[in-house]
Amino acid sequence: SGYTWNVAGVGLPNVAIYDMMINSNALIVATHGRGVWSLPLLSSVTFMVNYSVQGGGSGYTAPTLTYVSAGQQRNTTLSSTAAPLVLDYGSSWSLTNPLSGATATHRFAASQAASGTALSSQTIIFVYYNQYFLMFNYTLVGGGTGFTPPTVQFSQFGSSTSANAGSSAWADAATTYTYPTTLLGSSASERWTTGTPTGTITNSVTLFPNFFHQYLVNLSYTLVGGGGPTPPTILSTALGSPFTESVTPNPISYWLDANGPYSVTNPLQGSTRTERWHTFSATGSIISSGPFILTYYHQYPLTVKGANIGEQWFTVGRVANFNITGAYDRVGGTGSRLVSYTVDGGGNTTVPLTASVVTIGVPMGSPHTLTLNSVKQYQVNLQGST
Repeated sequence: SGYTWNVAGVGLPNVAIYDMMINSNALIVATHGRGVWSLPLLSSVTFMVNYSVQGGGSGYTAPTLTYVSAGQQRNTTLSSTAAPLVLDYGSSWSLTNPLSGATATHRFAASQAASGTALSSQTIIFVYYNQYFLMFNYTLVGGGTGFTPPTVQFSQFGSSTSANAGSSAWADAATTYTYPTTLLGSSASERWTTGTPTGTITNSVTLFPNFFHQYLVNLSYTLVGGGGPTPPTILSTALGSPFTESVTPNPISYWLDANGPYSVTNPLQGSTRTERWHTFSATGSIISSGPFILTYYHQYPLTVKGANIGEQWFTVGRVANFNITGAYDRVGGTGSRLVSYTVDGGGNTTVPLTASVVTIGVPMGSPHTLTLNSVKQYQVNLQGST
């Protein structure tokens, strides 16, 4: 009301005052030729403070706020319920961060400033995050070049961030980390991919997701010589796990692990003792992308009797050419000479007397038996007399 006056501050000389202003918590006075004089307007500020922990967990101690009140340093343990604290204006304060109980791989930490100067009254909730120390890495399966190592997305202090493979960081507990499903550098026919790109952070570990080098294979099969057998099945690997699929005549694309082994049905189901569908590429490795055509040959056996040859298989529609010398097995003064042959017990075909190679052709449209008829020969030494 103006009836009562009190002295505010000290040190202001008895001079004319031409200007004054309030800046923050101080009255600023400009004197005439004697400089600037200031007077704090508040002697204390009030903090409403509490804390919370994100991500659960245990093994920590509640934070302690160290501050100055009425000229005395004080320590107060915070709780989850806000409580008022009176701090001297302009004094310093500090807070426990990370919380007591932290280790090299596990901590409860806040991203907020853990110290400051008391310049205004305010409400502060100090948010601590349960965090684990992670090493981000990856494993390459199947080799290859031209890809870019992965970058990992994860949560730190409640915000999304990233790190390159080969680095480490503190990550929020009970949150998700994410690797890219496919590495940069992959194409429509070749890729490096993982089946486990994400997970939940539950402890301090080194992350090693497997990235598999894969080719896009256009898989089909064809029959040479016709017939109606059961389609083949291929066994291989995809993302490191067994891959089994029935192969069709029309190409179907599959991602298979690079350099991984494969095997296919051979002979095809429906084959018998005297008929089969056979491939010459029943096993191998996946070494490139593109068409992968399994060729099966419809075959019948040619059984040869009368010589130490046995059975051979030939494709339907082909002529089985069997070669044998006219005179054979000549050892130690004995041998044999081919005189004739029959096919499936039919007519007898005479072979001219020769020591050269005789070629016998048998058209293959069914199983056949070739019987060689030979005579035993002995070496005779003739001596003349006079």
